Amino acid sequence: MGTSGNMRASVSAAERRKATSAQSRRRLRSQEQRPLVLRRAQEVLSQCGYRDTTWARVAEAAGVSETTVSRMFKTKAGLVRAILEELATATVRRWRGEMALMSDPLGKWHAAADFCTTAAREHAETLRLLYRVYHEADDPDVTAAVQGLGQEVEDLLADIIREGQQAGVFRLSLDPRVAAWELVHATIGRAVTATLPVPVVQSETYAAQAHDCALHGLLKTDV
Repeated sequence: MGTSGNMRASVSAAERRKATSAQSRRRLRSQEQRPLVLRRAQEVLSQCGYRDTTWARVAEAAGVSETTVSRMFKTKAGLVRAILEELATATVRRWRGEMALMSDPLGKWHAAADFCTTAAREHAETLRLLYRVYHEADDPDVTAAVQGLGQEVEDLLADIIREGQQAGVFRLSLDPRVAAWELVHATIGRAVTATLPVPVVQSETYAAQAHDCALHGLLKTDV
């Protein structure tokens, strides 16, 4: 190869390195922006609803370009999936990791009840938003994504109940899936009604006693 060929090869390699470096910077910038954009997108969804949420509104709220928002989520269903993924990582997937270190089914159930209660309180706004989006979207991708998170929660809680049934702690006549969803319904319901001016609901011992009510529905009568 002559001198001119070597120069062209050298320039081409330098251009490739420059392009690769620019792509890496864009990816890093996108990763850094994503948490903020996701928060602002949730706010827009809450204010405008699923149908009236646009990339233009999200971009304006987050202070980024529409192209950036579109590149992050692709579609509005992709945005909902991102919200669900963040929620699942903060809740059910973390719980599964923590409870993997526990061996007592009863202890796991108490831990699960505490986890669900805390999550319903700390993520109440996100849960309300997802409930609204689920009913507004009329999008099979959104439906599948919401149901996917519900299935993760059901699997975790039902597995605990099955362990308890095998250990002779919980009644065999119960369908573990039903018991799992009763816990979910109870904890979300408590979070939604927690601000009602009802003295017993406001008492410090209410949550513990509510857990006991649910637990005694699971326990074998001879325990």
